[in-house]
Amino acid sequence: MVRSTLTRSRHQQPRVDVLEPGPMEGGRGVAGAVVNTRKRVLGEDHPDLLISMDNLALTYRNQGRWKEAEELQMQVLQTRKRLLGEEHPDSLHEH
Repeated sequence: MVRSTLTRSRHQQPRVDVLEPGPMEGGRGVAGAVVNTRKRVLGEDHPDLLISMDNLALTYRNQGRWKEAEELQMQVLQTRKRLLGEEHPDSLHEH
């Protein structure tokens, strides 16, 4: 299990600090814990959550978990298109 705290920076932006990285539980580990915490605290459409989800998708890809990586990257891309529009640079490609 990963224990984390939510803190606020000088500019009052929420930040998740991981205190105890745990073993790779289900292949997710710290990256999965960050995604879950950010989703709960920041909401489903927050840009920082989308970055964390994209990072988790890259972790899945590096582990050879192609289907999970593709599903997560498609979710990120669809959310970016909905929030930023079809022509925004972050909506035009997967990261």
